[in-house]
Amino acid sequence: MGVYSMQSIIDESASYLDDVEFVDNGIEDVMESALHNIYESDQNLHNMMKGIGVAELAIFEQTGEDMVYEAGTVSSVFERIKSALKKIWEKIKSLFTKFFAKLRSYGSDDKAFVSKYQKQILAGSTKDLKVKGFKYDTDAVTPSGAWASMSKAAGFPQSPDGILNPNGAYTLNIQKGDTETDINDKLRAAALGQSGDFTASEFQKELYEKFRNGESKPDTLEENDIKKGEMIQFLGNSSKIERDLNKDMKDTKSIIDKYIKIFNSLEKEFGKYNKDENEKVTEVRGELLQIVTKLNTHINAALGICQTVAAARMKAFNDKRGLYKSICVKLIGRKAKNEGYEYDEEDYQSYGESALDAIFANTKLI
Repeated sequence: MGVYSMQSIIDESASYLDDVEFVDNGIEDVMESALHNIYESDQNLHNMMKGIGVAELAIFEQTGEDMVYEAGTVSSVFERIKSALKKIWEKIKSLFTKFFAKLRSYGSDDKAFVSKYQKQILAGSTKDLKVKGFKYDTDAVTPSGAWASMSKAAGFPQSPDGILNPNGAYTLNIQKGDTETDINDKLRAAALGQSGDFTASEFQKELYEKFRNGESKPDTLEENDIKKGEMIQFLGNSSKIERDLNKDMKDTKSIIDKYIKIFNSLEKEFGKYNKDENEKVTEVRGELLQIVTKLNTHINAALGICQTVAAARMKAFNDKRGLYKSICVKLIGRKAKNEGYEYDEEDYQSYGESALDAIFANTKLI
């Protein structure tokens, strides 16, 4: 029995990016980079499965029988699966490391900014200050949390026994007749601890709102929502953000390493069937390979969802930083309405004796 058994077809329409537009990876937006990575992983998976399907079809056309998976062929399938997972990790790691580089750059500037202007920010009045923004919840969902929810809902095996044990074989908790696209939609909903399904664009929208306290559009912040001490601490401590996101990265690597280890064990177990080659053993090997390739497809989809969660969280951190920085700038030297605007002489300390001369010296006309 082959992976497809000549009764299955390659679902060309099944893609994580079923309804999302993406652009070239050169764009700096972290969400766009994540979508580009997922698209490439989708293509790698489709190419691998098409290769298996074409090989099986060639054998079927020549012999009229399903392809027999011998030890060498089985190892080749597993090597492709493991290589694809390692590629996914490289893309996820790149997403994080690029963001870390930016974080360290603007984090250094933010720290210097609050260190210099902390006194003026704290003294600034928030009365009648009109600022539109969100109340961010950057801990609303994490990649590891999303994975745990998907794994539980889908019934991902936690060890090789979850596939090899006939009484506990991996079947995935889905409805009969569900397409891969249906499964992806259900995995997205499960990632957020919900039932039902989300398309890719619906999932992005839900994630966006989840990190922004359920809001889709910025609203005018109340005076008690503007916490000066919290903003100063956030802007002056970007290393805390990096630690949180670094944990996300390590958790994701642990997930990938775990399943590479499971596939390694399965590859060794499958090789044992060659010691007693007969029709029944051959059929069992084919059935198990069907399960393995199905599992790999769902793991790929789930990792894409985790990558989207990670990117959405990075964007939420960055947007929160932008909001806090703009508010702090507004607060410097700000008095309550109808009161005079006063400057502390420290505002001019970087310009030396003549602030005006220094300003003009660095002003270029165009």
